[in-house]
Amino acid sequence: MGRVRKGSGAPGGAREGLQSADPLSGAARHAAEAAAVIGSELALELLSIVNGGDEGIDALLESGLIVERNPGTAAFRSAAERDAVYAGVPWTRRRALHRSAAQALQARRGDAQLMAEHWLAAGESEHARRVLVESANRSREAHAHQDTVRLLRRALDLWTPGSAEDERLAALEQLGDAAQSAGLLADALLAWREVAESPQHAVRARALRKLANLYELGCEWARSLEVRQDAMSAFEASGDPAEAAVEGITAAIRLRLSARHAAGIEVLT
Repeated sequence: MGRVRKGSGAPGGAREGLQSADPLSGAARHAAEAAAVIGSELALELLSIVNGGDEGIDALLESGLIVERNPGTAAFRSAAERDAVYAGVPWTRRRALHRSAAQALQARRGDAQLMAEHWLAAGESEHARRVLVESANRSREAHAHQDTVRLLRRALDLWTPGSAEDERLAALEQLGDAAQSAGLLADALLAWREVAESPQHAVRARALRKLANLYELGCEWARSLEVRQDAMSAFEASGDPAEAAVEGITAAIRLRLSARHAAGIEVLT
């Protein structure tokens, strides 16, 4: 894109306000539509991809509707003008351009949130959800816990009820772990409570164990003991007597520390 010149306005001056896109040629208008779909600020390389080539981009820059602020990066002269161009993009073309933008960002490993917004605008909520989950997995591996929470929250908001339930539960478990690591205990509690409603005994048992641990962190001892005993029952129902025993012993120790010796013995028998 080295041939691109900074636009300082068309000869004689481009018309101001929302009518500034009117004089554009067909190719320049198409480039303006692609730019408006990308956003108020955009990389010219990305614009070339979404536009399907360089045609019309020089004319667009020369019109002054977008201005090259830094080498390779441009912006609309005003947000109102960008909104006006975007509003004029036919619906089917708008969705196709958003799809192209999402695909281009995905190939470049661009910002996951922005990529997801393009997929959503293209009517591809499933793609948006997958992008967010994949990005959350990368954030989790990098121990970026707050980013993981943010991405998974957005992904879960997009989940179609009843679809890919095992994946949804796994995402909720990851959200609970990341939220706890980030110190966002209220978010962790919400995640674990929802996972604990799973009909799968093993999944439910793990969630109950983590809920009990969180209640202990908040010094809610009575609630923690109640949930830990539920976890013991869930582990037994899942066919994991060893983990059930761990929960039973932990509950008994807590009861003993609170001088409830008889109750502790009862848990273990």
